Amino acid sequence: MPPASDPLLRSPRWRVRLASVEAAAIAGIVCAAGWSIGLRGLLSAPSVDATDEKITRYYSDPDAGFNALVLLQAIVVATIAFLWFIGVVRSRLGDVEPRLFGTVFLGGGILMAGVLLAGSAALAAPSVLVEAGGKTPDPGAASMSRALAVTLLSVFAPRMATLVMFSTAAHLCRGSRRVRQRHDRPSDHLRVSGLDRASQRRLADPPTAPRIRRLGVPVVMERIWSP
Repeated sequence: MPPASDPLLRSPRWRVRLASVEAAAIAGIVCAAGWSIGLRGLLSAPSVDATDEKITRYYSDPDAGFNALVLLQAIVVATIAFLWFIGVVRSRLGDVEPRLFGTVFLGGGILMAGVLLAGSAALAAPSVLVEAGGKTPDPGAASMSRALAVTLLSVFAPRMATLVMFSTAAHLCRGSRRVRQRHDRPSDHLRVSGLDRASQRRLADPPTAPRIRRLGVPVVMERIWSP
């Protein structure tokens, strides 16, 4: 179905709800829960220094492949929620978003999601072979796959998480400062006569303009076009 004909996407109420602060909070909770459960389950596989007998015994279990696929689905859903959180934060700032921190925030989030998905896939690869191919993986190949996952999740993922954490803080601090600066001065595109400075600031906010008119305050606005 094309997006234009979808009543959910055409509903202003749902657009506001999906971009609300509550939506970002729910997305963060889903992300944290999904990543924690998924990675904890996948990391229960034999470690890099496990013996060949232990690796063979673990992957001989017919449920190992199915469990790994379920955990991968949880990680994918959590990653989508993480990207949704990034989208909500950027949409809340709107045109006051600082480009430098916004670019670092978005790029770091995408890199973190990619690294985590790649590490999870490397962890689950031997178990998926059991489910899809119906055979036990070679112990040496399973250890190599585990070593690749450890490299991605222990070296790259924490650095990307640190980048996302600091860029989120700087992004929100800089954006909120710009929002306060915008609200502290009257609109540059409106000249209002007959009102004090506080009333001009309230009038510059569109939701309050109808209330000012209902109070019967004489308001004269003139559009000023910049040369």
